[in-house]
Amino acid sequence: MNDYKSLKNKKLNHGTQAGFTLIELMIIIGIIGILASMAMTSYKDYLVRSKVSGGIALAASAKSGVGEYYATRGVMPETNGEAGLAAANTITNDYVDSVTIGTVPATGTITITYKEIGGVNAGDTILLSPRLTGGSVAWTCLSNTMASAFLPSSCR
Repeated sequence: MNDYKSLKNKKLNHGTQAGFTLIELMIIIGIIGILASMAMTSYKDYLVRSKVSGGIALAASAKSGVGEYYATRGVMPETNGEAGLAAANTITNDYVDSVTIGTVPATGTITITYKEIGGVNAGDTILLSPRLTGGSVAWTCLSNTMASAFLPSSCR
């Protein structure tokens, strides 16, 4: 009799299946979808931020021009020409409309004006304002027109 019971229990155990139900699989797929959509949003912001950072890199020659002008004359330049740079509308790339040296908010300020990039509107600007520190020029990054999510880390 014992042999019959153990044989019957073995057959019952063989009939059960291990695995996920359809509901469990749908929940897992839903979670993966939510995580993927969050990652895509973050990646989009990262791409825009990298394009905006390209504008800061484009303005590096303007920073050098302002620094050299200050080193030789003891004052900040007020125009691109004084700093030895090309006209503002010729310093461009796919994302930057112009790089201008001006007097607002301070003399020698570099204004980077952007084209439309994702969440950045055409005409949004970043200002690189010069500060004199011990005979050298340091730069402060400012923006009141661009959303902080798209500003490079050096400007936040």
